[in-house]
Amino acid sequence: MSKTTSYTIVIDFRSKRITSLKVMKKRVSSSAGLQMGISVLFCWFCAFVPAAADEAAQLQAANNAIATQRYDMALKLLTPLAQAGNLQAQFKLAQMYELGYGVSQNTENAIKWYKLAARSDQPNQLSGHISLVQPNSTNSEELLKFIQTIKTNAQNGNSDAQRTLGDLYFKGIGVEFNLAQALKYYELSAAQQNIGAYNNLGYMYQYGAATLQDFGKARKYYSKAAALNDPDALNNLGFLYAKGLGVKVDFEQAANLFQSAYKFGSQEAASNLGWLYQNGEGVNRDYTKAVQLYKEAASHDIAAGQYNLGYSYQYGIGVPINFDKATHFYRLAAQQGNSEGQNALGAAYENGNGVPKDYGEALKWYKKTAKQQARSFIHWDLLEMPD
Repeated sequence: MSKTTSYTIVIDFRSKRITSLKVMKKRVSSSAGLQMGISVLFCWFCAFVPAAADEAAQLQAANNAIATQRYDMALKLLTPLAQAGNLQAQFKLAQMYELGYGVSQNTENAIKWYKLAARSDQPNQLSGHISLVQPNSTNSEELLKFIQTIKTNAQNGNSDAQRTLGDLYFKGIGVEFNLAQALKYYELSAAQQNIGAYNNLGYMYQYGAATLQDFGKARKYYSKAAALNDPDALNNLGFLYAKGLGVKVDFEQAANLFQSAYKFGSQEAASNLGWLYQNGEGVNRDYTKAVQLYKEAASHDIAAGQYNLGYSYQYGIGVPINFDKATHFYRLAAQQGNSEGQNALGAAYENGNGVPKDYGEALKWYKKTAKQQARSFIHWDLLEMPD
């Protein structure tokens, strides 16, 4: 009998439901099979699975212990959770080994736990996209004037200004980062049929940003913008079909949507189409076409395209194996904050593929990836170690 693994409950940005044993998308099975009685199952869970509230309490207690320099206590609380697969505990334990808090400073153990916290469930990437308006100037006075104008116009009901103000809150540009405010202004703008707001509202529902995650609503808003040929929405709708989020997996439909998005100018869609060609999903497998699309996306600074191209060079998919080129493209993706690129770059430094072995650099990149993964699934306030 298998149980789908769970996400931790200390959630703000991306709300998830707790169902069983670990964190991330792995599975655990009972060896006794279907003959195991319900009372035995209950005892098995009682013995090995912390209740959701207990797990959250343990994490908070460990965080408090670290804050008060009671590192031995933090270690006792974090170790069993980390061994059971809890992402936040793994991240914290890695930090303790990196910094020598309550344990001997140990880079190899730090790398081990960061790698576990940074683990990924797929070798290469599909990606979605939120389209954000950026101010033309970084000059503080001009930026303040721009923001004031946008706020005034938004309050007067201008849908473009409402969408732009949502973008500013989403990124924290010139205003305090506030996803709830971003959601509010996207909803106001979408009520006036603003295409960009449709897409961005869909993105927030897809990822549960300041709202309950709802793939049905994500599809609803993407579909509204896609019907108006918005390339980002077409790409994001294709992503839902490719990943089976709120719909049955349908690679042919995903391919059609990615192709339409690509036709209307989405370079994210170019990378996603490449993924379909590489894997033969919804289209005939064609490694050459996949690499061609990855190269195009990478040339437009699409991080997923850069990562996928690096992966192709590392494993010789459609191109000769070339660790130097693989590492080059992983680095480009990593420098844009792409977690898969960061993880791959950490592995390159750990193993000396395309770069000299350097455990310090490996630790640096694994840590970046682990922190990104942690920020996706747990409350941000619990992440920082004291200096």
